[in-house]
Amino acid sequence: MITSTANPRVKDALRLRKRRERDRAGRFLVEGRRELARALAAGVGVDEVLACPALVGGDTAVLDAAAGAGAAITEVGEAVFARLSLREGPDGVLGVARTFPTGLDTLA
Repeated sequence: MITSTANPRVKDALRLRKRRERDRAGRFLVEGRRELARALAAGVGVDEVLACPALVGGDTAVLDAAAGAGAAITEVGEAVFARLSLREGPDGVLGVARTFPTGLDTLA
C-alpha cells in the first residue's frame, strides 16, 4: 500500500492533471467507479487503478473488471487518495488510461 504522496507512481498520476503531461505521456485519469466501468466497457486501455480500500469498501466489481482487463491494481492510503482526487466525496477509484484517437479522420 502506498502511503506517501512523494511516491513516484503518485507523482506520475498527479502530473496527468496537466494537459501538456497528458499529451506527452499519452495517458489520462479516469476518476470514479462508474466512469472507470464505462471506460472499460468502451474498450479504453487502463494501465493502472489506484484504489483506496477505506473508500471503496466491499464494492470491488470495477476493480475486478479492471484487473481482468490487465490493469494493475495499486492500493493507496486515504491521505494519498485525497491528494489524487479532484472530487468532493470521492469513491476511492482512479484509473490511469491510455489515450485513443478522437479525430474526425478516425471515423469510417
